[in-house]
Amino acid sequence: MLKPVLAALLALSAHAGGTLEIEVANVMAGKGQLLIGLCKKSEFLTPHCSHNQSVPASKNPQPIQLTGVPAGEYALQVVYDRNSNYRMDVNNFGAPIEPIGFSRDAVGKMGPPRFDDARFTFNGQSARLRVHVY
Repeated sequence: MLKPVLAALLALSAHAGGTLEIEVANVMAGKGQLLIGLCKKSEFLTPHCSHNQSVPASKNPQPIQLTGVPAGEYALQVVYDRNSNYRMDVNNFGAPIEPIGFSRDAVGKMGPPRFDDARFTFNGQSARLRVHVY
């Protein structure tokens, strides 16, 4: 009787996903929000990622935890929304005018980085990432 219940609980905990600890550097304490997107390849560079979170910028570096993250390949994108309007502000040419950052501190050439430049593999249990916003 106990075996099926234990097996079901173990299956639930394995499916629940793990914790990704993120540290965002170059943040001004008390000014703005950090918009976090943990994205699969098809979601990268969009506002519609598998895991989204916003947190007030309260210290530098800013710690953030994403929980319930299943194992897989992801790229992290961070917008430092200094004016707290919950979007990335851009200039007339579409270039960001607020600091942004990506996992692996990926940078693009003549535009944003590619998913493969920012990609990392999450084991479904725990990991730590540091991202600089510029």
